[in-house]
Amino acid sequence: MSKPSPVITRSGSSTSTTSKKSTSNDDILKAIDRIQSSQDKLLAGHKSLGTDLKTSINALTSRFDSLSLEISELRTKVDLLESKVLALESNTPNSSTVPSTQISDVLQEFTERDRCKLNIIMHGLPESTSSDLPTKINDDKFTVRDIFSKLSVDEHTDFKSFRLGKPTTISTRPLKVIFGSCEAASSVLTSYRQAKIQKLSLLPLTSIVRDKTLLERQQLRSCHLELDRRVAAGEHNLTITFKNGSPCVISRSKNDNRVLHRPHV
Repeated sequence: MSKPSPVITRSGSSTSTTSKKSTSNDDILKAIDRIQSSQDKLLAGHKSLGTDLKTSINALTSRFDSLSLEISELRTKVDLLESKVLALESNTPNSSTVPSTQISDVLQEFTERDRCKLNIIMHGLPESTSSDLPTKINDDKFTVRDIFSKLSVDEHTDFKSFRLGKPTTISTRPLKVIFGSCEAASSVLTSYRQAKIQKLSLLPLTSIVRDKTLLERQQLRSCHLELDRRVAAGEHNLTITFKNGSPCVISRSKNDNRVLHRPHV
């Protein structure tokens, strides 16, 4: 009679193998998660960098467009100067000696007009009675800022000011106001014109005009003399206006009810 074969039990070994496989799978999944997380962070970083680059490129493009516009404006001014110089040369009998002086005068006039764009002239403002110069300057600034408030102009706008001419007991001297930019001066002039249309009381101010070069003042003075001469001769409905930047005396139409225009020199 044969002996029965012994039963071999492998439960312990099988459990151990399963446990090892399970542990190994968990490690792999965790490693995959870490890799995926790193990739997500890397992609997010690239996306943020791309956004920053796009913003920088847009800013550079905008700046380039602005510079291109400025260059175009400068080129236009240069072309205008060249055309004026050519016109002067063609109208000069002896172009070998005279044009250099005339060209210099033209360039100086353009420079002066650019400088005058920073300034305005205010008429009618009472002068300070103080004998102390700093106090006089501060009193004028206070008066100017009061006018600015009436014109709805920023009262904190930076400016310098001084009186034109020597003091007299007959009338107050005009006050020249110098701003840091052409835009600030233009804004005040625009607000003043709107206030006149709306008939806003700006007392004691009588007028605000743009600053003018010596040549412009001479031209305007000549127009005033012509206006007075023609009025004395019996002409009516005359006024001084500006055409292409130069003053001239014209006859108004019968339907024109504007007050006689006599700009300050």
